[in-house]
Amino acid sequence: MRAIRKRGAEPVLVLDEVPVPTPGVGEVLVQVEAASICGTDLHIRRWDEWSAERVKPPPEPLLAPSF
Repeated sequence: MRAIRKRGAEPVLVLDEVPVPTPGVGEVLVQVEAASICGTDLHIRRWDEWSAERVKPPPEPLLAPSF
């Protein structure tokens, strides 16, 4: 599956192919047909003052949709 990742404290996002996760006990896997970018994602992509004060630099976080 494709995932948008933030790899460091810099104004860059990367589109990667990652393995499809296997759901655990009591979990389900949902197929998402469409997603969008929200304002918070734009702050994180730019790595501006707002995000630098609120978001810990990643090991490898994925941007998560707000359902």
